[in-house]
Amino acid sequence: MPSLSTYKFLPATSEGQRPLSQIQNLPSNPSVSKDDVLVGLHATVKHNLLPDQKENIGLPKRKKQKIDNLASSRPSLIKLNPGKESVKKISIRTKKVWMTDAEKDLYTKLVNAKRKLSKYKNKSTKQSRELRTAKNIFSNPALLKVMEDMTNSAKVLTLLQFREHAKKEKGRRFHLKEKIIALTILKQSPKAYRFLRKIFVLPSPQTLVKLLSKANVQPGVNKKIFAQLKAKATTMKTNEKLCILLYDEMSLQANVTYNERRDKVNGFVTDGRETRCFLANHAQVFMVRGLIKNYKEPVSFTFSSGATKGPELAKQIKEIITELQNAGLKVLATVCDQGSNNRQAIKCLMTEARGSYLRRGETPKDNVFLVNDAEIVPLYDPPHLLKGIRNNLLSKNLQFEMDGRAKLAQWHHLELLHKENPGYKGIRLVPKLTDAHIIPNKIGKMKVKHASQVFSATVASNMGYLADKGILPKECKDTADLLMFIDKLFDSVNGSYTNKNRFAKPLLGPVTPKSCHHNSWNEAKKVLKTMSFVHASGKKEIVPTINNWVWTLEGIEVMLKKIDSEFNITSVWLRHLNQDPIENFFGAVRSHGWRNTNPTPEQFESAYTALLVNSLTSIHAPGGNCENDLGETLFTLVNDDGCEADNDAEDTVRETEVDINAILNIELETIESKKRNPKIFAPLQYISGYFVHKAKKIFKNCETCKNDLISVEQLEYLSYREYAGRRWLCSPSDSIINIISNLQDATMATLQNKLEVHNLKLYIKTVIDVVIDLKPISCGKHKAKLIDFLINKVTRFFIFTYCKNINKVLRGKKDVDDVQDKFENMAKVYYEKSLKKKK
Repeated sequence: MPSLSTYKFLPATSEGQRPLSQIQNLPSNPSVSKDDVLVGLHATVKHNLLPDQKENIGLPKRKKQKIDNLASSRPSLIKLNPGKESVKKISIRTKKVWMTDAEKDLYTKLVNAKRKLSKYKNKSTKQSRELRTAKNIFSNPALLKVMEDMTNSAKVLTLLQFREHAKKEKGRRFHLKEKIIALTILKQSPKAYRFLRKIFVLPSPQTLVKLLSKANVQPGVNKKIFAQLKAKATTMKTNEKLCILLYDEMSLQANVTYNERRDKVNGFVTDGRETRCFLANHAQVFMVRGLIKNYKEPVSFTFSSGATKGPELAKQIKEIITELQNAGLKVLATVCDQGSNNRQAIKCLMTEARGSYLRRGETPKDNVFLVNDAEIVPLYDPPHLLKGIRNNLLSKNLQFEMDGRAKLAQWHHLELLHKENPGYKGIRLVPKLTDAHIIPNKIGKMKVKHASQVFSATVASNMGYLADKGILPKECKDTADLLMFIDKLFDSVNGSYTNKNRFAKPLLGPVTPKSCHHNSWNEAKKVLKTMSFVHASGKKEIVPTINNWVWTLEGIEVMLKKIDSEFNITSVWLRHLNQDPIENFFGAVRSHGWRNTNPTPEQFESAYTALLVNSLTSIHAPGGNCENDLGETLFTLVNDDGCEADNDAEDTVRETEVDINAILNIELETIESKKRNPKIFAPLQYISGYFVHKAKKIFKNCETCKNDLISVEQLEYLSYREYAGRRWLCSPSDSIINIISNLQDATMATLQNKLEVHNLKLYIKTVIDVVIDLKPISCGKHKAKLIDFLINKVTRFFIFTYCKNINKVLRGKKDVDDVQDKFENMAKVYYEKSLKKKK
């Protein structure tokens, strides 16, 4: 049969006949085989020659039956002029075949199937070639010996150099693992990545940004993340599914940024379902962590103005736990710091659980709340509790009872110890104690080590030793007793398999039914309940930290009994009950690309997505707030080259309500009034010329469009902006200036009232369709494209410009332009409040 690519098809006539006319030549070198040419020519010659001449064409006899059938089945329309030339030298003409609709549909399906088959053949060939290359590489003993001791990342990058170094830059292809490793390097240091690309074969930054966009992570509950969790949970053992939920907030820099791909402005308060018209300056992050198996995975985040309010936080906690339960994980506890909003959220959850127990006629249980009838134990982060004791002791004395005697601990005693610890020829009693541990205005209050190294057995024993020797006052023994007590208390809830001191200090070991932890906690609770801080005036105060220590110890005991009775698990490392993973996650966000201690919401979202894609691969900062948690992630957010992890989890389609009354009330300022103010009209002329210049690629040399959009005479302001002796700036016509002016008014009126809405540009286009007349563009050929182009360009320009101006107001770099603009006024109020906080 002739190749399908040599035909051009036209619809059949009304009678179903196939007309023999309108023949058009093909290019001189069509992609057809020799047999196709012979068959096509034979059929055509037989159709046009006399009956007694049809047998003398000179073709192979084995084709005769096939060709006769072809010639009799349909007319051939190849026009030939053989003359004296042989058949092989005859030029090929276009052959048109008229097809019915059914034939055309079948032909289209065949072509598509052929293309798909070709695609899979090429893919198979490529993979076979790569497999052969890999076999050749791995069959080299010398290379195998060198690669044995390489890390997985080093192996991947090494093989990448072997595979792609000989190819041109645009012909290189990268696997998912290679992209993820490259993304990790890029986010650690873009400058270093640009340098490495000059030496090694690595993906371009644009390729990696595209990979990030595939993840499509947004605030709130992300269905793709929980779908991956559910898939992972099906492969986990029962004890591995036991987990806790960590949650904490991170401070952000207020900023608004337009995300063109999602058509929305980031930087407002949102929980994923609803966006509210307030500037966001905090991110609330939720992370799941394994209790028995040491894994971690961020599962959700939201943006808030200040810390998330307690009732709203309680609602989010229940929603996240419900999603984790649906994914197959078993949430046993939550861990948070002592923020007032966290305490309020726990109180709300406990009150709700108490009501549920009473309605069922059961006795309410302490230290648990309910989510879908599952008991969850709320705990406080032990490192934060430790820092809470230290921070209160800086300004107040601590009164407590121990061994049947009242005692009083003072921070002043630690200052005396620090003064008596100068060292002799490089040797000190307490070598780790520095000004950053003792001097109040030098203490790093966020760093756990500055508290744990003070409340240590080393400091306590040396203080007691010097007090016995008379170098320090005898009252220092009370402070030494407190330091030793807190050291043991913190050890009892900080046991870890990786801690080398666990053999010397039994409390650093795992908790078992027969371990010493239980007796230690019983004694600790008795002492804690006698504690109270005393002000210089003599007034006593019981701070939340003391009560939260007792609450946490009791909660841990409840949780241990639960997992022993329900899951028969008797050994647990309690370091899995702290917030180290989420604190390290915040450190990774702040160190992405550069030292960005106060990222914007857009930067936070980008770093959050990148860390999910590269499985939280990041360098642990030596000066971080806490130790490296060494936890592994459960999955990466992409599982195929360039494809999302869960293609079935579609994004939620968001509907935006249109306020028709507000649209109809939009007033467009006349162009005549703007002409009277050169400060307004001059920049309008300039940007109108810019938009017309960009539109030239659409209408090119169309005279109608030129007459509509371009002015013959140069405008006055543009003559001032033009370089001497040149006329490079485009002079827009009055009609297009009027259109741009109306687009500006409609866009700005919408932005000043609806900046936070989803589908922002689509909303603005709706406004434009209602209030603006675009009839001055008269070219029938280009009108639709020009209108669409101008609307997209103008709205995009003013959205980005407006966001930029708001950010300048937030930084104090400019004042409010319009006193009626609620977003600029909001930014100004925020800036003034931030100034007061700094003072």
